[in-house]
Amino acid sequence: MAYDREGRLSFWVSVPDFFSLRPLLRMAGSRPRVLERRGLPFKLGRLSRRKTFAGGLLFFVAALFALSTLVWDVQVHTDDTVPEAEIRKAAAAEGIRPLQWSPRLPDATELAHRLARRLPDAAWVGVEKSGTRYVINVIRSNKPEVNKESGPSDLIAKADAVVTRIVAESGKPQVARNARVRKGETLISGQLGEADRVKLVASEGEVRGLVWYEYGIVSPLARSTNYYTGDSADRTYLVIGNRALQTSGYGQEPYAASNTFADWRTFKWGELDAALRHPEGKGNGGRKTERTPDARRGERCRAGASAG
Repeated sequence: MAYDREGRLSFWVSVPDFFSLRPLLRMAGSRPRVLERRGLPFKLGRLSRRKTFAGGLLFFVAALFALSTLVWDVQVHTDDTVPEAEIRKAAAAEGIRPLQWSPRLPDATELAHRLARRLPDAAWVGVEKSGTRYVINVIRSNKPEVNKESGPSDLIAKADAVVTRIVAESGKPQVARNARVRKGETLISGQLGEADRVKLVASEGEVRGLVWYEYGIVSPLARSTNYYTGDSADRTYLVIGNRALQTSGYGQEPYAASNTFADWRTFKWGELDAALRHPEGKGNGGRKTERTPDARRGERCRAGASAG
């Protein structure tokens, strides 16, 4: 509520109070004038005069609500063992496909159970609804390998052994426990029955045994090794740039077999760098013969034989 310079009073009042205030203002000789209208009733009144805009607004709200109830995206998370095309085909059969009205679909738990029945290769199926998107997660099941049926056969030993356990699941055992078998011998026969009543089956079972192996090892009676004698010879070179000048150790190499070791020492004179290669040692090599214990034992055996 406020007065202006001309003495006019301006204030805010609700719609019911405005109609109650008009008789009082008329008695006081005042005339009310509406300067501004605020509130939802006045806005609706203005919209009523713009029917096209009001109709478009209502249509937009209704269309937005209708589109939000549709399924727009279906995502599948799986590995290569369960094909994605097969999962999408099963989901479409249950109604999980784009442009489907989502209120017609059951809840995510029921959809997961239905998809699991349609996907026998899946160990677990999960369905998650997020707005207008459905996410399907599939985990494959690890099934045991199915053994292919084979014709009548016998169970044969692969090596010489002593049988410690034999259990025949299909067929007739041919050896007993603690029996010694040879390689290629029949352990479980696929022939059941005798005389005219004979049935051939694929023998199956478990046979355990002790297997031993014999090895022949040849060890030499004498062995030669190389060792250092302790002798050495030195040669010294003065290296400047790519040139080397020998300063000591002239003559031929005194050893038939040797190893060479180099030691570099660098010194500087002004701007000239030089390297001293010293010493160049050559260690004398030798040969030593060692006799193994088998060789010494063989000598004692021979000596005993000759003495006898």
